Amino acid sequence: MSNYLPEALVMEILLLLPTTTLVRFTTVCKVWNAMIKSHTFISLHFQRPLSHPSSPNLLIQNNNAQYSLYSYEVDGFHKIGKFEHTFLVRLPNLFFVGTINGLVCLSDHCFNYKNDIILWNPLIKRHVQLPVPHFTFETLCGVYISTLGFGFDSKKNDFKVVRICYVSFKAPPKVELYSLNEGSWKVIDASYVELNAVYSGSQCVLHGNVHWLAYKDMPSDLFQQNYILMFDVVEEKFNTIDYPKGLGTTSNLDIFVIEYCLSLLEYVFDGTTIACNIWMKGETWSKTFHINFEETINELSTMDGQIFRFGVEKIWGLGTSGEVLVLPISYHRPDDGIVSSYIYSFDLKTKKIIKVLRERIKPTWFHASNFTPSLALFDTKSNEVSCTLRKGKTKNFITNAWHHALLYLFGRK
Repeated sequence: MSNYLPEALVMEILLLLPTTTLVRFTTVCKVWNAMIKSHTFISLHFQRPLSHPSSPNLLIQNNNAQYSLYSYEVDGFHKIGKFEHTFLVRLPNLFFVGTINGLVCLSDHCFNYKNDIILWNPLIKRHVQLPVPHFTFETLCGVYISTLGFGFDSKKNDFKVVRICYVSFKAPPKVELYSLNEGSWKVIDASYVELNAVYSGSQCVLHGNVHWLAYKDMPSDLFQQNYILMFDVVEEKFNTIDYPKGLGTTSNLDIFVIEYCLSLLEYVFDGTTIACNIWMKGETWSKTFHINFEETINELSTMDGQIFRFGVEKIWGLGTSGEVLVLPISYHRPDDGIVSSYIYSFDLKTKKIIKVLRERIKPTWFHASNFTPSLALFDTKSNEVSCTLRKGKTKNFITNAWHHALLYLFGRK
């Protein structure tokens, strides 16, 4: 069939298909293999809304070497697959930095000075290990702390990793930027940055830009002024965002994107009740939602029998329909003696638990993030998919592939 279709039309049809289907189609013939792995096709595919799943996908880090992918449907969580990779065993202390446009950034920077940084596409099983950065223990001549951010430059269609190093724990930092397109690090000027960014676990990405919780040391050294530090990945410049007025300087905070808005999560404990205030930024900041975790745990007990808590809830942004995801906590059910973990989504408006997922994980390593499948890294030279077909069978492979593609397109709801 494809022998009679112009190449441009073949590309238009393939661009409508999901990532997993396209990975299989690379083995149909050499022409399709080259087309699907081309930088142009990969870029165009991500821009096509029909190629993405209709429901959000959720990537959950179960432990230091295992990740699970779930689709977030109306009737609950549905497991798509479980991902493991040899580098996760070789580098057992990789810390989750962030995920954007199908790539996951992992690093061990929180544990040592080895500077292992990985960009990984779990869906197509490709990864890139970044070269050694410029700023190391040797080049900085001593102790430093580093913070990472992972963002996407929409103008250049480029993934970027920004690395901020504080020598002697003081601003201004030394900053370098890795470009996936260039395949190298470069040093950028940050002499104007007066803030200290908190560790990478506090980062979030909005419109491709990276945001961290940060603070500025005051002259007296007795107090710190809190801010949000933002890195514009297109302009490669830092900016500062003020905290909302009325937010305590000593608050226990996280930063996330909820409903496409930059959001601060303020955890409050008054001695008896654990709660969370959610501040969302439009033109100005507003305290938009409040969650009482004591009430949610009572509701969960009603739904699933008596349970006892061993930890404190923590929110992860899910964010497109007024729902947030709450961190799993170890629970003990007296009836069967099982210790397990629960993840539940919570409707911010109705203040009700919507969906519950039981997953055995290590809360120390837990991380959850929205995940959009993509073909990013499919154009790398390593781990190429073999495509050796007998000439006599190529026509049948192509015919079957077109049949599968048409069934998907016309059967899609």
